[in-house]
Amino acid sequence: MLPVTDTRPKTSTDTPTLVTSHSFGFSRREWIEVADLLSDQYRTVAIDAPGYGDARDVPGYSMQEMSEQFAQTINELHLERFVLVGHSMTGKVMQILASRMGPELGLSHEPEKLVLITPTPLGREVGGEDLRQALIAQDQNQENGERFVTDRIGLPLAPAVHARAVEDYLKTNPAAWAAWLNAGIYEDWIDRAAPISVETLLIAADRDPVWGLDMQRKLTLPHLQNVTATTVDSGHQVPMEAPEQLTTLLRNFIGT
Repeated sequence: MLPVTDTRPKTSTDTPTLVTSHSFGFSRREWIEVADLLSDQYRTVAIDAPGYGDARDVPGYSMQEMSEQFAQTINELHLERFVLVGHSMTGKVMQILASRMGPELGLSHEPEKLVLITPTPLGREVGGEDLRQALIAQDQNQENGERFVTDRIGLPLAPAVHARAVEDYLKTNPAAWAAWLNAGIYEDWIDRAAPISVETLLIAADRDPVWGLDMQRKLTLPHLQNVTATTVDSGHQVPMEAPEQLTTLLRNFIGT
């Protein structure tokens, strides 16, 4: 089972569990603030993807391997009612699990809903070759960690949250880092996974210059059959930058 943070509601509620994960270069800790805000009503299970956070030494970086390990983790937690919530890189994983591929990859129960936050599309990534080459070439050090985090936010983070994000960048397994940039972003799951019929909320960020709403309309929305799209005033790292806005969107969507 992949490492998880299991935040239980303060009182017993008949609500689905939110199964969340993180973007490239970060960890499940990006969900700390949102999970706390939701804890009056919802259980949140935040998962580290293989190679990231406390799963740094866990192998298996292809989309199939990641999806299988997420499915196994959900099954081992005995979750029957849950909403998949993917952010950026893991938005691709959650789309795969929410599609007809879910049972084939080992998921025992279907998700009730799907939330995608600045997601990577089912097809090829669109970040640009210059960006990819720059990320491949950089050394994992404090200076580059500061730059990596700053380049992905549109709103200032609290100092402790910013420092935590840089720590997660430094903790990322170099093999996982390279695998995503050299292979993961090129994996095309459209023919295998699309169209996705589960009810979906897609959240784009107004201050995200690469993975914003225009890109999502072109590359993500066409493969979702039952989707509502909205935006927040944030950069790419929505859970850390705009936890209150995101919490409100999640409550409204999951509660319907």
